[in-house]
Amino acid sequence: MEDHHINIPIYVSTNNKHTQCLRVFAYTFHKFLPHQELRILGYDIPQFPLPPNCTFISMGTQGDVNEWSTDLRNYFLTINDEFFIYGTEDTFIYRKPQIDFINYLIELIRTNQHVG
Repeated sequence: MEDHHINIPIYVSTNNKHTQCLRVFAYTFHKFLPHQELRILGYDIPQFPLPPNCTFISMGTQGDVNEWSTDLRNYFLTINDEFFIYGTEDTFIYRKPQIDFINYLIELIRTNQHVG
């Protein structure tokens, strides 16, 4: 069966204290979605190799916990994606997602102004 993609970008955020969670998240993401790009938003580059479908994007220097949402907001204001999927590194994928269903919902959001 041909592997296909979710039709919008997928982002996950992390911080320097949760590298162990990120390691597990990246592993399970690659296991179940090996051809899907994952954009990781964090601060310091992890000290372990990321799977080839993962791109690390630094949000700069990690500050106080109160600055975390501001860093995310500032990053998301710079992208051109109208829609994206966002999650955190401590919510692991534990089985292959239903990509056709996710893409159906994405198309529904794109075509129906009353959704979202």
